[in-house]
Amino acid sequence: MQIRYTLAVIAILLLNITKTEAQDSRVQQGVLFKKGTSVRVANAEVFNKNIQALVRSNGLGVFTILASAGDTLLISGPGYTSQQFIVVDMKDVFIYLQPGNMLDEVLVTGKSLQQEQREIQDAFRSKGVYYGGKPPIGLLSPFSGSPLTFINEAFGKNAKRARRFNDFVQRESEYSEVAQHFSDRAIKATVPIKEEDLADFKAEYWPDRETLRRWNELDLLTYIKRSYEQFSKNRSSSDTSLLKLPELKP
Repeated sequence: MQIRYTLAVIAILLLNITKTEAQDSRVQQGVLFKKGTSVRVANAEVFNKNIQALVRSNGLGVFTILASAGDTLLISGPGYTSQQFIVVDMKDVFIYLQPGNMLDEVLVTGKSLQQEQREIQDAFRSKGVYYGGKPPIGLLSPFSGSPLTFINEAFGKNAKRARRFNDFVQRESEYSEVAQHFSDRAIKATVPIKEEDLADFKAEYWPDRETLRRWNELDLLTYIKRSYEQFSKNRSSSDTSLLKLPELKP
């Protein structure tokens, strides 16, 4: 009898939560960076041209704005070139702004970022989300578990936000870890690259975190040198092809 009652409650909660979730999927979140660096851009304007909504990035370069797939966001900040971003699937995004003469940017240290992450995770726990939105299956047991806790943790509004936040933290952590080693300073100290080529070089040869963790300092320097040789070779080939004139047929 107890099991039937629990299953009935679960079915009702699933129906109500599904309806609520279907109405709550119109938030676009992202982080603004100075192009080619891990420097955050604070106090930049993010304007949704479709619904005329305007927000600003916070001290960590993070913005959150109401949007729908297909909306156009106009992003501009003091000292940065304005650019547009088309909302596609509502996933969190990293957007890189091209700097101008003036900079309004914030370099975030690992400590301050981790502190903010812990505070947000604590806030989720205070709302009953203890497993980051991914509860263990053992909670479904009507004898030693807590089926209602499992349903709330797996399907509730706050659980969905917790999963989204944790995924965001994971991507941010990976980016920051790589950026500390594959940095402008390390690259310029290893190869004679031009300042205007740094962003393109990093975009083309950005290593993944797991590979970087297996490298020692010599491995990283070797990778930068070999990558730069290939980068220079590709640039030279491109420049040569542009100089070739088409043959004139008689």
